[in-house]
Amino acid sequence: MLKRALILLIFALTQTGCSIGEGGDAYEPVLLTDESRQGLEQDKRESLSIEDIRLGDGPLAAWG
Repeated sequence: MLKRALILLIFALTQTGCSIGEGGDAYEPVLLTDESRQGLEQDKRESLSIEDIRLGDGPLAAWG
């Protein structure tokens, strides 16, 4: 019982220490313009590579 109470006390103390209002920095989303969104989409298209793999070609794989 004492062990559980200690765990709950530790959780309570860690939660009170994690306040954004005490100098922490909150997450602020970045708004995308049409130009930046098009640039990101172009980067995704350029980094994506699709390979066609045919099953059944080559020798049978074996352990070792």
